[in-house]
Amino acid sequence: MGNFIADSVKGKRYIDYNPEVQVGILLHRRIDTFTDTHEIVKKSKRIFQPNFNHFSGIIVDIIYDHFLVSQWQKFSSEELITFSERVINILESNKSTFPLHPLQFLTYIKRYNRIEGYGRIETLKSVLNGMARRSSYKIRLEEAVTELKDHYDELKTDFNNFFPLLHQYSQEETQNLNTQYIFLRDGKSGS
Repeated sequence: MGNFIADSVKGKRYIDYNPEVQVGILLHRRIDTFTDTHEIVKKSKRIFQPNFNHFSGIIVDIIYDHFLVSQWQKFSSEELITFSERVINILESNKSTFPLHPLQFLTYIKRYNRIEGYGRIETLKSVLNGMARRSSYKIRLEEAVTELKDHYDELKTDFNNFFPLLHQYSQEETQNLNTQYIFLRDGKSGS
């Protein structure tokens, strides 16, 4: 849940949530930093920078989601549909605590089956088109799908090289954050 709402929880507002959600929000922030600064991700972004400039990071995030979903069985023993239903049920049962944007996004992903849909290129085009419509910039983000198709194997290799590193980093940071929160909950000062 913390991961889902993290982008809408600014600054220290994360302290308004319970410790488990705080860990999710902080983990999301650390994952963003790790991802944005990693050389493999920077390599992927360079494919999109000539035509999409500062939107290249968003495009790569979406494309990496595509590769995760399209190769789901490689990374998880849980069926994608089961995972998707479980996540949506958790989010639905906690939506009363969400800021507005994640609440709207939850409705959107449920209506259009976006978690599973990310495995299809047509869905990516639709997602990028929607982002472009909401942007104040006049940019045709959906045209990034052409770049994806032209560099599909290269981008897939980048993702497959990056994702195990991200997974390991996420596990380590989750453990670190949970350890810090155990100290805080027990009234001790943690590092």
